[in-house]
Amino acid sequence: PVIMEKGAKWFADLGVPNNGGTKIFCISGDVEKPGNFEVGLGIKFEELLKMAGGVRNGNKIKAVVPGGSSCKILTGDEMMACTMDYDCLGKAGSMLGSGAVIVIDETRSMVDVLSRFMDFYDEESCGQCTPCREGSGWIARTVRKIMQGNGTMEDIDNCVDLAHKVEG
Repeated sequence: PVIMEKGAKWFADLGVPNNGGTKIFCISGDVEKPGNFEVGLGIKFEELLKMAGGVRNGNKIKAVVPGGSSCKILTGDEMMACTMDYDCLGKAGSMLGSGAVIVIDETRSMVDVLSRFMDFYDEESCGQCTPCREGSGWIARTVRKIMQGNGTMEDIDNCVDLAHKVEG
């Protein structure tokens, strides 16, 4: 109703040029106050992080999933240089996606993070796309093999190659 009352231009002006309006970001992971925040598109990631109370226990950011688990993970430094909009995150090589921001601090193992994501996709794949349906399971099993100390350099190369095929 507020948009109808104040108009589309008013709403668009809440964001930045080419990324108008607001978006609800769900911030979770290693933050002090996980939650949902509706803000104008183009807000600096650093400001959004402050709304969530900053990184838990004063740790440093290792990585951030900027818009849901299917987005490319960016380093903390890459995210600190970003604004939360389609253009900036696209230029950084990721995407805004659903706005589900996951902050990963320096205490986390990225292999553990990958394993959790791949277990999710292995279980939750819709099954429509063969590369995702089959590839997610293969990557999940290979990551578990690596975590058990039985991985090889070839396993890593195969995971990267398969991830590019699933992505495509």
